[in-house]
Amino acid sequence: MLKVECFEKIESFLEKKILWDLYNISFGDDIICAQDQMCYDEDFFTKALDDPDYLKFILYQYNSPVGIALMTNNLVKARIAYCNDKFLINKYPEYAKDKKIYYITCLCVDKKHKGEVRYILFNMCKFIYLNQAIVVFDYSNNKNSSLPILIKRVANRISKINETTLDHQIFESMVFT
Repeated sequence: MLKVECFEKIESFLEKKILWDLYNISFGDDIICAQDQMCYDEDFFTKALDDPDYLKFILYQYNSPVGIALMTNNLVKARIAYCNDKFLINKYPEYAKDKKIYYITCLCVDKKHKGEVRYILFNMCKFIYLNQAIVVFDYSNNKNSSLPILIKRVANRISKINETTLDHQIFESMVFT
């Protein structure tokens, strides 16, 4: 049985350990992406699990965590995931004034439950919709090219959406011969 719960703080030491392992496996030994996708080390990740500025959407199967997403409207803290807070505040001043810009700093699900990420996304999108906020995320096209399509599909089940591509970061190499 799958369920998603949202928390401001994770109390259980065991759950924190399981969530760190899940994050570390998802992003630790990445050879697919040019940019390092692992923005948290274990200490900072654990601090984020304790920090009420980060909403934690946890996917459980039989009361054991199998997925997590972290989302914050503290854009300074979102810089850990390479978010440019000044850019978002300038682009969306009305949302920024009311602290209604949420940035997803982490989204991962264990390999056996990869297809169930939609449950986390649905709960996050529902939260954004109910709070009349906006959500911003980044992703690696090498690793998760279908993520924006999946998010749009899930979000459109809740309400009509308007999407904007905010930026593209390109990694190039040159070999001199």
